[in-house]
Amino acid sequence: MTDFRALCAELTDALDTWLMAHHYGGVPPQGGADAELVLRARAALAQAEPPNLKEQALLQVDVLSADLAMHGMGCDLSQIRRALEQLPDD
Repeated sequence: MTDFRALCAELTDALDTWLMAHHYGGVPPQGGADAELVLRARAALAQAEPPNLKEQALLQVDVLSADLAMHGMGCDLSQIRRALEQLPDD
């Protein structure tokens, strides 16, 4: 499986290096669309990776279970949780 964050980081570094070598005389670009693109890519890569679908589903099962218990309608969702835990992480 491809690590898309690592690939995006590698592409951002390559674009930045190429821009410096071919368009900016060896110094990092300070303005324009190219510089903005590199800055946006680096900012996006700095953000925490969102949870995958499996993690989101497990969280929702936990929230639903807690909500039902809080309203006195406890329900055993353990089979659903176990089934979700068996899914692959990607």
